[in-house]
Amino acid sequence: MEHCLAICGKRTDCVSVTHRPATSHCWLKNRNFGDRYGPLYGVNSANLPCVGTDQQTFDFFTMVNSEGINVTQGNQSGLLLYKGGTVCDDYFSNNAAEAICKLMNFTSAVEWDNGTYFNIQSNYDIKLDDVKCSSTEWESCSYSEEHNCGHSEDVFLSCSVKERELFVLLDSEQNIVTEEGQLGLLLYKGGTVCDDSFNDNAAAAICGLMNFETAARWTNEESFDIQSNYDINLDNVKCSSTEWESCSYSEEHNCGHSEDVFLSCTGKVASRMPIVNLALNQPAEQYDTHPEHSFASNAVDGNRNGNWQYGHSVSHTNSPDGWWKVTLPKMTQIFYIDIYNRMECCQERLRNARVSVDGILVGLVPQVYGEQKYTIFLNRTGE
Repeated sequence: MEHCLAICGKRTDCVSVTHRPATSHCWLKNRNFGDRYGPLYGVNSANLPCVGTDQQTFDFFTMVNSEGINVTQGNQSGLLLYKGGTVCDDYFSNNAAEAICKLMNFTSAVEWDNGTYFNIQSNYDIKLDDVKCSSTEWESCSYSEEHNCGHSEDVFLSCSVKERELFVLLDSEQNIVTEEGQLGLLLYKGGTVCDDSFNDNAAAAICGLMNFETAARWTNEESFDIQSNYDINLDNVKCSSTEWESCSYSEEHNCGHSEDVFLSCTGKVASRMPIVNLALNQPAEQYDTHPEHSFASNAVDGNRNGNWQYGHSVSHTNSPDGWWKVTLPKMTQIFYIDIYNRMECCQERLRNARVSVDGILVGLVPQVYGEQKYTIFLNRTGE
């Protein structure tokens, strides 16, 4: 069972979209969602990208430090938890480590270990055992929620930088810069940023995305030996104000690394509120139900595996005009909606599906073959 965010809410803007003036729509392009495009209706400028300091809460897998606080940044080792309990190392492998790191929106695993390192381990039940993965994708894994383990077999895991960390600063040894005032090589989606059109507004906007108040300075006259290790991923950043919503940019470039941007920020601000899966296990309904237990509740059960054979976690109406809805417990700020498709067949059935919040259309699902998830970005309240 893979961690599912069928419909997610956030307490801060956490996407990257591009404004299309001709249509007054914003269009998504974000590595975290497969570099697919999709309309964000009724918004006339780009939302904020995710930042590395966002605390994030995942429904199944988390990591905690020795004080039981969630590990939310890359390259930090933590006690691995599954549904709030520890994970036994029986059959655990590098494949399992990679697959679980990806579920937590990290790019990959750094290392894993087992043992009794934290005093808090005895506070947790052991919730997962016999994790066997034939590849680095969670769909290839089997596991048991019963165990024959002790806490000396608890898994500790370290994952690399989060996929959602669109902008980060690196020092000359490729460590992430977290201190204010320290100059670092600016990376976007793991690649450098070219200085074409870059200005003070762009510097301030990007520092804001990384949870700083503003920029201290920026330059293209610094050089690190590590620069050639990276592709150039961003160019022509033009910002009319210090807010990212005012910026346009290109992910194509005509630059060399001599034009890489170096940036320092000042005024560290508090971490933002965590991601919350608002729809998890909330009341769901649908027009009618296809045979074979395709209940509406399957779409919010925390399992995003689109293969019917794995857990039957697919909701399915029995009519081409069917509808599905979930009711949230209260009026809440919603920042994006993730829609997961069936994968072993029938992907065309979601084509042109209309997505509404409280009766207001917020997006359409295009036909996307071979892609499980489609994301609609918005920033509105609803239930």
